[in-house]
Amino acid sequence: GPIILLYVFFHLADLTWGWIDSDWQRGNPYGNLSNSLSTWWIAAIYVVANTALAIHLYHGIWSMFQSLGINNPRINSVRRPLAMSVAGLVLVGNLSFPLMVNLGVLDSDNVVAEYSSLGVGDPTGGNVTSSDAVVEVSR
Repeated sequence: GPIILLYVFFHLADLTWGWIDSDWQRGNPYGNLSNSLSTWWIAAIYVVANTALAIHLYHGIWSMFQSLGINNPRINSVRRPLAMSVAGLVLVGNLSFPLMVNLGVLDSDNVVAEYSSLGVGDPTGGNVTSSDAVVEVSR
């Protein structure tokens, strides 16, 4: 519980309030995420925290059935796979962000160029045209 609370505070300070990254820009969530997770120690914090979150979810889902009084051998054989599946899906989904940023699959340049090619406005809040589809991101 307290570890998850510290992670939530760190997450808000990093991506919402901009207290951690000196290149943080209001209204640029894609650039902020890319800048933040391309820093190895921040990505490591996200990996550790999301692993702790998955363990927490596994235990919570497993215990939920006992707390509700649903505890017999027939149900118990379903509890573990259900808890592992939900926790695993959350873990894989959340770990995909730092993994994809550090593999170079996701960065703010790709996102803005993709939005521009679809004729959608700039996700950073401006209007992107084909001539200015790339946003400079300091690293």
